[in-house]
Order: sequence, then C-alpha cells, then structure tokens
Amino acid sequence: RIIVDQLFDKGDRSTADRMVIPAASFLNPPLANVGLNERQAKSAGYDLQTFKLSVKAIPKARVLEDQRGLYKVIVD
Repeated sequence: RIIVDQLFDKGDRSTADRMVIPAASFLNPPLANVGLNERQAKSAGYDLQTFKLSVKAIPKARVLEDQRGLYKVIVD
C-alpha cells in the first residue's frame, strides 16, 4: 500500500506515524511480540496489569500436539 501510494497517488502513506510494529521469529515454538514489553511499559510509567495464559488452553495447540509456551498480555 505504501509503495503504490508513493508511486501512483498522493504519497501520504508512510511508516513514520506507526508506533507499534509487530515482530515474529519463526522458531520452534514461535516467538512474537507487539508493542512494549513489561519492563519498557513500567519504566514509561504505565499502570500495568499482566495476564498469562498457557498455550495448553488453546485448542490449536492440542491439535498440533505442541503445547509449549504461553500468551502474555500487558494492559494499561
């Protein structure tokens, strides 16, 4: 979208205004994150709540027979 906008339209689209960029590493098990981690959020002064959910609770993990890992969500 950005390239098409830059080449054929007004050129308004860019990544300069994007504060949160997701990242993923395709390891085994996969590793992904979006936004601040817990340490960064605390040092930025956010009032945090942290929630963790074992991957064992996710049906897809059972189907794939790989129940390693967890989901961790940090909420302001």
